[in-house]
Amino acid sequence: MKGGDLSKWDLREYSINASDIPNPKETMIKNIQDMVENDNRIDLYVDWQRYKNDINEDLDKIVKSFQTFPNLSQLFMNFTKTLLTDKGCKAISALLSKSEYIDSLSLIFRNTRITNLGVRDLKEGLIKLTNLANVNIEFNGTKEISDDALDSLAAAFLTHSKLIRVNLGFYSCERIGRDGVHFLADSLRPKKNLKELDLWLGRTRVNNEGISSIAGIYDSCKNLEVVKIAFEFTPIFEYMQQHPINLSDGDIEVLIESVFTIPALMNLTLSFGEYSEITQKTMEKIGAVLESRKELKQLHLFFNKSKITDDGLRNLSYNLISLQELTAISFGLMNNPITDLGICLILDALQKLDSLTDIYFVLDNCYNLTNVFGDKLTNLSLIHISEPTRQAEISYAVFCLKKKK
Repeated sequence: MKGGDLSKWDLREYSINASDIPNPKETMIKNIQDMVENDNRIDLYVDWQRYKNDINEDLDKIVKSFQTFPNLSQLFMNFTKTLLTDKGCKAISALLSKSEYIDSLSLIFRNTRITNLGVRDLKEGLIKLTNLANVNIEFNGTKEISDDALDSLAAAFLTHSKLIRVNLGFYSCERIGRDGVHFLADSLRPKKNLKELDLWLGRTRVNNEGISSIAGIYDSCKNLEVVKIAFEFTPIFEYMQQHPINLSDGDIEVLIESVFTIPALMNLTLSFGEYSEITQKTMEKIGAVLESRKELKQLHLFFNKSKITDDGLRNLSYNLISLQELTAISFGLMNNPITDLGICLILDALQKLDSLTDIYFVLDNCYNLTNVFGDKLTNLSLIHISEPTRQAEISYAVFCLKKKK
């Protein structure tokens, strides 16, 4: 349901884009007060992205406009590219403190002005959410937060026993390093019911000790079904990586071994970048562990700028054939010394997977590869090629394929 006269609607969901209406503060105060008087379960979605007014002052007044919000169950707030500061975080924390029955929370703080103090205030509200099961918090591009911010988040997560899905984004948070990841890992390892964990850590200062802490999460959380771990920029994500993490092949192997010991694993995303050492040995290791996980349903591998060769793709193609339960697969292979031969080897393997329906390639050298897809496919259809971009350092396109019926 969109913002407007709520009297005409069954008050279960309220959605507003604060940048698109003249008086978002007054509109929200009136409608939220109406919702509080109704006893239905409420889902609240507010998109403040690029909001030009004083967001901190408006947030504070909105929260103060009602005393309790007991029926709020899902809360989504997007503050991307706003002037949100620690004052705004205090208002958000006050809202959370009045909404103890929230079970799903998404807070997006991309490119805002909050600091460690704001995250510390936010922690106090998070602790009140005793029913929290699904949480997504993104700080991508927020420059002022450091390991202390992760310490605050970890303290909140330690109090939550019902967590099922956790998505945390720290792209371009250049002051986050080993200690912050260690705090976070300590808070997540006891979560035996965790089903999904997404960690985005590109352009941070995480080192090999931080990698070991992350691996410890996977070693402990044996009920994980969906794992996404990213240390780089790929075209599917918004932020270019300018200071990549230096991951050795040993670091990558530690992560791979820990992830593939998770017995319930069904959906895996691995994303490594320009300064990661994806050697022939690493590709052999990935292939070997893939062969042991024949029950995987989705696999997404992004190795852009990683010096992968046709030989590495050949090793991978041998092992892909064993994934007969696979329904979707993605490859990011931009700016690697591969040729049409390497792509053909992967395609030949994928055409032997009966359950596979969706395939995505993110590739440069777009025009040559269009001919490869057109000439080599038998039971796959090339249904979409995105327009090649020229805005980045290299040109890329996304190729989407479907299994022929």
